[in-house]
Amino acid sequence: MDGRAVALLFSGQMAQAVNSWAYITPIEDVFNDIKAFSKEEITDIRIVEDS
Repeated sequence: MDGRAVALLFSGQMAQAVNSWAYITPIEDVFNDIKAFSKEEITDIRIVEDS
């Protein structure tokens, strides 16, 4: 509702029928993985808002 990122979309099928689907990862999981992969050298991750 606020226009914020909530997930990373990997793949999906357009909503053409009842069988629509998408593979997503919650954005907090993505951020935590980046921090862990960097061995905690990256501590602050933000998404730039379009102004």
